[in-house]
Amino acid sequence: MIYYDNRSWVGLVFRYKGTVWPKALFPTVIITICCLAVYTWQELGDIMPGNAGKTIFGSTMSYLLVFRANTASERYWQGRIY
Repeated sequence: MIYYDNRSWVGLVFRYKGTVWPKALFPTVIITICCLAVYTWQELGDIMPGNAGKTIFGSTMSYLLVFRANTASERYWQGRIY
């Protein structure tokens, strides 16, 4: 069982031990460095990315968002019935 100090929430928010941060920190730093490198390469060079990737990504995310909302609604009504 994990005991928390109820008098102060600051220690709980900034806690490192016992959280997912040790596993997630390295991949997050690597992805951030890669994104900054691509952004810098695009800004310093004369590279103009196309809009096709944004269009495909946007339509795919819209479809997945609607599908997820529909599934959540079905689960809610199933739970409410029983």
